Amino acid sequence: MSRYVLGMSFDRLIPVQLAHVNDRFHSPTAALLLCFIASLPFILVENLTNWTTLYTTTALGSVFFAFIGITAIVYGYRKRKQLGTTGIGLVIAGIISAPFFFYVSYQLLGLPYYAINPLSWAIMLFFWILGALLYPIGKLYYGKQGLDLSLVFKELPPE
Repeated sequence: MSRYVLGMSFDRLIPVQLAHVNDRFHSPTAALLLCFIASLPFILVENLTNWTTLYTTTALGSVFFAFIGITAIVYGYRKRKQLGTTGIGLVIAGIISAPFFFYVSYQLLGLPYYAINPLSWAIMLFFWILGALLYPIGKLYYGKQGLDLSLVFKELPPE
């Protein structure tokens, strides 16, 4: 999770202070601290109630990876001439991973023995909506400052 925070802050979708990497530990301490603090309420709810189905929010990650598989197929196919064998590898990886993660998502979201409760659905819906809103808001905000946020899709960040 801290990698998402680091990446979003590196791309200026959230405050850039969260992208700070500690010189001593070589890790994004601010992003890690934010993730730790944000996870505490969920840990408490899970431990103090019988809502163990909070783990079904894992479906959010499964859906995410399923769409990454589709993206790999589309990107690898569209850029096959530029990428050569890497493009073919992306298509193959996407063909393998997308159906697998869609199946896992179906297992977590659709089958009754996982007993997804309203809180699980609310958490997943919150993050889906947040994700859908974050980019346009960031693009508008930073566009007013003269920064083209669409460039984050055109270059790889430095290692």
